[in-house]
Formats: sequence, structure tokens, C-alpha cells
Amino acid sequence: PPLVTPAEAAIGNASGYSALDRRHAAIIIDRLRRANRLDVIAHLIVVPEDVYLTRLAPADEYFGPFGMSVLGIENEMKHVNFMLDYHYGNLEAGAALNIAVAVQDMQKVYPQDRDMAKLLYDSIRMLDRMTAPQVRQEARHLRSILLVEYQDSPQAQELLGNS
Repeated sequence: PPLVTPAEAAIGNASGYSALDRRHAAIIIDRLRRANRLDVIAHLIVVPEDVYLTRLAPADEYFGPFGMSVLGIENEMKHVNFMLDYHYGNLEAGAALNIAVAVQDMQKVYPQDRDMAKLLYDSIRMLDRMTAPQVRQEARHLRSILLVEYQDSPQAQELLGNS
């Protein structure tokens, strides 16, 4: 509408438009009519910086039983995944459960953190690599958080097989 309304006014001979404006407006309207439909490729939500910063988990805040920061959670997850690559399996269950608790703690305090869905998804994938009953239960719990709270995220869609 911010582009189409003035263009339609210009080709409708409304006052205040030059001949060049009318010619350009005719080109815009013609091209829009020839386009089958315009696909929405992105939605943008503008948020003031001070509000945006309050939604992000700060690097110096700590979560879970071992007080892990966001970076600590990610680093510990990399370590556990590395150990799982070497077939440590359920030997890493304790560390994985601590990570899951830290992620849940972070999600409770900063549910709108831009990386929360990815962190949940990565945690689920890590937990899914183990077979211990408590780990499986925790994976189901994180999966429910991701699918309910972040259902529109690419990670939730990936989990559902809709990607």
C-alpha cells in the first residue's frame, strides 16, 4: 500500500504529480499486474534496542546446577557431542542432563532470546544420541517446550519434518 496507493493516484490524474511521476507510476502498476502474486519472503518486527537487549540472555548470567553461561552451555554441549562421536553413549548422560536443566532455566528467564529455539533443538539432538531412560524423558520434555513455545521456528518445523 505505501507504494501502490500513490502510484494509483498518479495514474488516476490526481493533483501534485508530474508527467514523469505518472509515467513511473504506470510502470509500477503494470509490473505489479503482470506479476502472478508477490510472495512474502520475510516478516520484520522492529523492536527498540533497549527492549531487544532485555530479551537476550546476557553472557554473565548463569543457569542450571553448575551455573553455566550461554557460552558455557554451548561449549559443554560441543564437548558432550564430541564424546558421543567417540561412542561414550550413556556415560555422558549426567553432563547432558545438566545441560538440559541449564537450557530449561535459561528458557524460563529469557523465553524470547533469539537463539532459544536453536539451543533447545541442539539439546534435543544431543539427548537423542543416548538411550538412558532419564535422558529420553528429558528429550521428550525439551521437545514439548520447543514444539509448543517455538512452534513457528525453523527448528520446530525441522523436528516435525516440515522443513
